[in-house]
Amino acid sequence: MKKRLIVLIAFLLITAFTFPVYAGQSIYELVLSGNTVFIDGNKIKGTILDYKGVTYVPVDSLGEFKKNNNRIDVKTKLTAEDLVKDIKGLYYIYTLKYRMDGGSDYVYGTGVSIDKNTIVTCQHIIKSYDTIKVETSIVYKFVNPVIQSPKKDIAFLEYTNDNPVKIGDSDTVKEGDPVFIMGVIEKKPALISKGFVLGDYNYGKNIFIQTSAKCERGNSGSGLFNMKGELIGIVDAKVTETNNNSLIVPINEVLKLRSK
Repeated sequence: MKKRLIVLIAFLLITAFTFPVYAGQSIYELVLSGNTVFIDGNKIKGTILDYKGVTYVPVDSLGEFKKNNNRIDVKTKLTAEDLVKDIKGLYYIYTLKYRMDGGSDYVYGTGVSIDKNTIVTCQHIIKSYDTIKVETSIVYKFVNPVIQSPKKDIAFLEYTNDNPVKIGDSDTVKEGDPVFIMGVIEKKPALISKGFVLGDYNYGKNIFIQTSAKCERGNSGSGLFNMKGELIGIVDAKVTETNNNSLIVPINEVLKLRSK
């Protein structure tokens, strides 16, 4: 009797942490024990990743599990569409240059918040212009550049905000990594394009990250993000001879300029 009771208690303890897993037509039993994952009694390699209250469990053969209450649905990976919902620190940059004839010229692009007091954008957006505005869909604010680096085509604007993006490490970026560009369209943050890292691109003394993610006029200053939702570079230009592939200033280079 005592042996049966012990077996029953052990069974209840295990099943209390067991959830059904649906992978297409296949059904698996997944058991969470601390940070260890078992499927059908087999220990699975990988670390549980908590992202915005959702638990993703990387599994070699099954992709990632997305936990919704007591159901765990299989996802192959976090998508750009998943990640952009939580990236808020992008702003519309609008500049004006007044002409002698009374008219004006304008340039626009995106700025990315890298801390609660600073937005980074491209220097060619703001150079030689009389008025610089940072806008959201509701309000705008006139700002002044803090640091400008024409050689790197990077500028920093003083702007108080509550939405800095997560910063990644551009030194770890490698060819083939999936990435996406996020900028501002019609004064609202939006996913611009998706692609892969193609490698380095040398232009003079500058080394850019080249990606197959496309960019167009007006996308300068947008952010390049990895699949963790981390900022790894700033969109600077496109390579017209390769069908609008984008050239990216690596975020580590940007941060070096900020620290000077």
